[in-house]
Amino acid sequence: MKLMTKRPAVLLVAGLLLASASAFAQEDGSIIDKLNLSDAQKTQIKDLRDKFRAETEKPRTELKRLLEEEKRVKATTPVNQTALEAVLKKRADMEIELSLALTRFNERLEALLTADQKKLLAKLREEKKKPH
Repeated sequence: MKLMTKRPAVLLVAGLLLASASAFAQEDGSIIDKLNLSDAQKTQIKDLRDKFRAETEKPRTELKRLLEEEKRVKATTPVNQTALEAVLKKRADMEIELSLALTRFNERLEALLTADQKKLLAKLREEKKKPH
């Protein structure tokens, strides 16, 4: 039962992680445009995005597979709790891997920016979070 009470939180984290990783790795064009990046920075950021996509391809694919496996396990009657727990643990591992990759991406991206660009990026991200 304890496992089932954590399920909504796990799904929320998984969804948010996938959405934020995908959206952030492909940083909103309007935000990037507002940073007044040099041509060299634009090239470096494109390379970072490509590296992020490649780095996260396997865990994203595995996470999707595990979500399908979770559905399959839950469709059985009675639900095999041991199998479900194993799938959820594997999924949590993939979520951790994706979160770490996103953290590395953020650090690498910000390392390419000037101090003024970092300030502007933080401001633009906060504005984007606000409901309009």
